[in-house]
Amino acid sequence: MSVAVKSKTTHVLAAVLAGCMLNVFWVDHFVLTDDILHRALAESLPSAQAREMTDTIARYWWVQYVVAAVTVLLRVVYCAACVALGFVFREGEPQMKHALRAAAHAEIAYVVAAYVKTLWFAMAGVDTLSEYYGFMPLSLLSWLGADRVPGWSLLLQLHCCWLVSHESDGSSPDVVELGARAGF
Repeated sequence: MSVAVKSKTTHVLAAVLAGCMLNVFWVDHFVLTDDILHRALAESLPSAQAREMTDTIARYWWVQYVVAAVTVLLRVVYCAACVALGFVFREGEPQMKHALRAAAHAEIAYVVAAYVKTLWFAMAGVDTLSEYYGFMPLSLLSWLGADRVPGWSLLLQLHCCWLVSHESDGSSPDVVELGARAGF
């Protein structure tokens, strides 16, 4: 008899996976349509070969869902391992439960960014694959360009990470308090 693990972390991870799968569906059916893929492939390949490749993509449609799920799980495990290693260096004992919870909640940011990107291109339209894959909605680089990104943005991120790392008691830090300590 198997025992179902019921915790907040598994619920959050299940919600993140479901959100990711729904986003993959929307991108596949509404943003990167077969027409856009065929146009992108036809730029560098003969038309018959491009059509054959789009038919192969259509035949193995399920692979993108498997790859997306495995990618999410690998990111969570990697992030949890890094957080657990931070606990080892800071306190001497890894707290995998807190590390997995933090990693699962951090993955929500990736899902939100993917939805922002999907909505952006659903409204604006996609002309090329490089346009779609080169745009990252939570990156100042995508919005301002490499020459206009302020130097303080990296320091702000590092400072926020340092503040969060000092909240290791397992409870989530108060965002208003962190902002006040960061000088906002």
